[in-house]
Amino acid sequence: MRMYQHYRNALRRPRRALFLTLISLLILTLLIGCGRVQKSAPATQDSFNVTFATEPAQPTVGAGVVVLALRDATGQPVNDAKVTIEANMSHAGMVPVNAEVTGGQDGVYRLPLQWTMAGDWYVDVRFTLADGQVIGRRFPAVVK
Repeated sequence: MRMYQHYRNALRRPRRALFLTLISLLILTLLIGCGRVQKSAPATQDSFNVTFATEPAQPTVGAGVVVLALRDATGQPVNDAKVTIEANMSHAGMVPVNAEVTGGQDGVYRLPLQWTMAGDWYVDVRFTLADGQVIGRRFPAVVK
């Protein structure tokens, strides 16, 4: 009888190890699959000045406005750019919020945006100028 239990226990150990390994791999796969890769902010390699603000100044969950100002190297406002933004939460699993507008007034572009959840966000901004040049920036935002 003792020998039978010894063999039975010996068979359980590899099964248990295999089961735990498979569960661990499944969890790891799910965690990797749910995440978004956050690229660091691109190094600025242009001479444009971009400022970022929100209305209200402290964004809250719901409707808001992102206000961007674009100026060239001489400080002159840049109009007639196409602006796209993608706002993402800093943690994985959330769908990005996008907005787009064409043309600015005195270099100021206003984009309505729906903040879907409180927390830390980053906003990737992309200006496409009339000559095809693309200017990109990333700004942080904290939504209350």
